[in-house]
Amino acid sequence: MAFNIPSYEELLEQNKANIRAKFPDASLLSRSFLTVFAKVVSMTTYGLYQFGEWIFRQIFIDTADAENLERHAQNRGKSRKEASFAAGNVVFTGTNGVSIPNGTEIKRADGVIYNTTSSGVIADGRAVVPVKAANTGKSGNAESGSVLSMTSAIVGVSVTVTVADSGISGGYDIEDIEDLRARLKSFVQNPPLGGADSDYVAWAKEVSGVTRAWCYPNAMGLGTVVVRFVMDNKSGGILPDENEIKAVRDYIMSKVPATVEEVYVMAPTAKTVDFVINDLSPNDDDTKAGIRSNLEDLFLTAEPGKVLKLNAVRNAVITVTEDHVLTAPT
Repeated sequence: MAFNIPSYEELLEQNKANIRAKFPDASLLSRSFLTVFAKVVSMTTYGLYQFGEWIFRQIFIDTADAENLERHAQNRGKSRKEASFAAGNVVFTGTNGVSIPNGTEIKRADGVIYNTTSSGVIADGRAVVPVKAANTGKSGNAESGSVLSMTSAIVGVSVTVTVADSGISGGYDIEDIEDLRARLKSFVQNPPLGGADSDYVAWAKEVSGVTRAWCYPNAMGLGTVVVRFVMDNKSGGILPDENEIKAVRDYIMSKVPATVEEVYVMAPTAKTVDFVINDLSPNDDDTKAGIRSNLEDLFLTAEPGKVLKLNAVRNAVITVTEDHVLTAPT
C-alpha cells in the first residue's frame, strides 16, 4: 500500500485539531502562541517526513543519489570508473641529431595540452615520441594527422607537430552516474557465476570507456569465448582501437576461470544501414531530428549478429510522425 507524505498544510490542520481536542477553549488565532507552536511542530514534522523519504530512496540502487550509489557499488566490490589520460605518439620534424626533451609541452588549437613522456632524437628528419594529455578526459583524444604545436621553440625542430598514425586515445571522462547505476543493476540481476556469459559482459564494462559488450561462447571452438564491445562516448567513432581491445582483454584475462581455453576480444564489424524516408509531414528540421534521434536510440539496443526487426524501425519513425513512407530498408 502506498504511503503518501502529508503536506505542511495538512500537518498544520492536524496539529490544530489535536490542540482543539486537548484545549477546547484555547485561542487559535493566527498569532496566538498555540498557533505558532502548531506551525513550528508542523514544519519540523514535514522536514522529518522529507528526510525519511530521502533515506528510503538511498536504500535502492535505482533511486539512490550519486554519493550513496557509489557506496552501494563499493559494498559489492565495484567502483565508478575514473577519468583517464589520453596517450599516444606524435611526430616531430627537424634537423637530424636534435633532441626532443622529456616533458616537452605541445598544444592543440583548442587549448588541450600534451607533454612528451620520454625524450627523442630527430633521425631521417623526424622523431616519433610518446605523449600524454596534461588533463584527464576524452577531450585529450586526437585523430591521426591532427596538427599540434610546441609551446616553446626548440632550435632545429619545427614548431608544428603531427599526431602519429595510431592517434592519441585512451582518454575518458569519469563514468556517468547513470551508467554506473545501470552496470550495478545488471550486476545484482546477474550475479557472478564463475564465467557465465553475463560475467564477461560485466568484466568488459568495468574497463574505462566501455559502454556496451556482448559475449559469444564457443564461437571459435569448444571452450572458447568471444567478447565484442563498443565505446559509445568515444570521439571519432564507437569502435575500439588495438590498444583499447588489449586493455579489455588483459582485464578479462585477470578474471577468467582456468577452464576457458581461449578468450578472443574484438570490435564488432561496422555495418552501414541506409534509411530512405519519403513524404514526411511535417517535413521540417524538428521532425527529421526526432526521427534521427529515435533511430540512434534503436541502434543502442541492437546486438551484433542479431536481426534488427523492421517493425522496430517503423515504430521509431511513427512515434515522431505517422505521415511518411519508409522506402528503405524494407
